[in-house]
Amino acid sequence: MSEVLALWFTQGIKLTCFLDLHDSKSEISHRRELTLTFENRNSYSIGFDQGVGYWNHDLGRNKHYFDFSDKVNTQLMKMVEVWSEGKVKNAADWKTVVYINKL
Repeated sequence: MSEVLALWFTQGIKLTCFLDLHDSKSEISHRRELTLTFENRNSYSIGFDQGVGYWNHDLGRNKHYFDFSDKVNTQLMKMVEVWSEGKVKNAADWKTVVYINKL
């Protein structure tokens, strides 16, 4: 999975990425943070707090299941298919709180 995600960012969408993976949800705070650093060296912290848990992927039947024992190319091809066909939607009438801070 780590190899597939690294290739997805570096080759697929031409971005470098640092992944911080955990084995348990309890190791991760409720608030999620995404840090973006641009070529001009400006960095922004984007905090996703309330409501993100209500986001769902509308991918069609069973397209969200990945077999991580598949070859990397097979996983990447499936990700491209899901990326092009999938949609994000809100599953409940709940606002999402997003914070943006310049670092």
